[in-house]
Amino acid sequence: PTTRATSIPAPAEKTACHNLVAFVRDVSIPDGAVMKAGQTFTKTWRLKNAGDCAWTPDYALVFDSGNRMSGATEIRLGKTVQPGETVDLSVELAAPQQDGLYTGYWRLRDDEGNTFALAGGQSFWVSIRIGTAPTATPAPLTPDPFVMPDEVKDNTRWIDVDLSQQRVYAYEGGTLIRSFLVSTGTWQHPTVTGEYHIYVKYRYADMSGPGYYLPDVPYTMYFYQGYGLHGTYWHHNFGTPMSHGCINLRTEDAGWLFNWASVGTLVNIHQ
Repeated sequence: PTTRATSIPAPAEKTACHNLVAFVRDVSIPDGAVMKAGQTFTKTWRLKNAGDCAWTPDYALVFDSGNRMSGATEIRLGKTVQPGETVDLSVELAAPQQDGLYTGYWRLRDDEGNTFALAGGQSFWVSIRIGTAPTATPAPLTPDPFVMPDEVKDNTRWIDVDLSQQRVYAYEGGTLIRSFLVSTGTWQHPTVTGEYHIYVKYRYADMSGPGYYLPDVPYTMYFYQGYGLHGTYWHHNFGTPMSHGCINLRTEDAGWLFNWASVGTLVNIHQ
């Protein structure tokens, strides 16, 4: 008699999916909340699963950088959050003892140990102030005095990016045409400074990096390596550094700038 071989089917490969967080709102402790030294408090974020992976109970909220404020380094979700669902995640914290502004950055970690956060790789955060809050000073709507780049002539179209004001200015020669509130790179991923030129324009472009994947980013104009100006559909926190180094504009503002500028347009970036 002969033995008939039985084939054993190979296990199906796991389809790769993308983890991504979208910030919905601060449920407690808005940015800049004034605290007493040593005061304990609970920070709660409402977050949305904006990727296509289900967050399992073994996913965790983890401390990333900044001031931990005596919080735990990780907190397991303990529940499943499907793509498109929202969840409130909390951490128990304590205010430091000295006056000042304190910010702690947090991320999520999947069940394989990979961390991820908001689009662009930006962590979400808690920011508090110990002591008296300063009087707010409105941001100027016109740029501070500056020295025009040497290559600019009377009718040259060029873009000025002021990192300290979180604004972009569109000029023709020395005449200001329009200005926009933007979000540039965080302290972890700063935007480059200097004089550059737009070298390629895309109506839509996919962007990805550690912890994020962004399909169809609108009105993208690259000016140096992977740094670019582009529209933004994943946050509305303009005026605050949020990006991985790019310059985030409201989509309608990015569209205007995209149609106004051309390949070769000067981009001047400074503090």
